[in-house]
Amino acid sequence: MTLATTLHDAIAPFLACIAERPDEDGPRLVFADWLQEQPDLALYEWAEFIRIGIELELWGDESKRP
Repeated sequence: MTLATTLHDAIAPFLACIAERPDEDGPRLVFADWLQEQPDLALYEWAEFIRIGIELELWGDESKRP
């Protein structure tokens, strides 16, 4: 099994959950948490990208602003 196959198998359930609930931030945040726990810097940066995207969405929607 290659590293790419292993990574694909690991993230597939997260992506499926995100696809099932595209309007919810929770599944994306759980995925970002998991990515940050991995030792690969690229995955950490992917997690940051997800979090920034969620923040930008929140600031674009006045009803969701803190």
